Amino acid sequence: MRPLPPTTLSGEPLPASIEVKVHLHLDTSPERYKVVQPLAGIIGLTHGTRTEIVQAVWAYIKLHGLQDRDDRRRIRNEGPLGQVRPLFAFR
Repeated sequence: MRPLPPTTLSGEPLPASIEVKVHLHLDTSPERYKVVQPLAGIIGLTHGTRTEIVQAVWAYIKLHGLQDRDDRRRIRNEGPLGQVRPLFAFR
């Protein structure tokens, strides 16, 4: 049994040689998250990737000197960040 010659969707036979360009677009855009209102007002972001949100929180912490000087893993619970801190797990 011989295979059928290739045809187009409309049933016309394809030429013997054909040039084809294939364009692939990689979509690796990271997930975006909505920032809860109390925190959004502090860091100035309403939406962002996880990296953007964490960077904004750290920028706020460093700008206001909230990182403990002796134990850099600890964040002092002061100012507006202290009001939203119970929603988040800072060490």
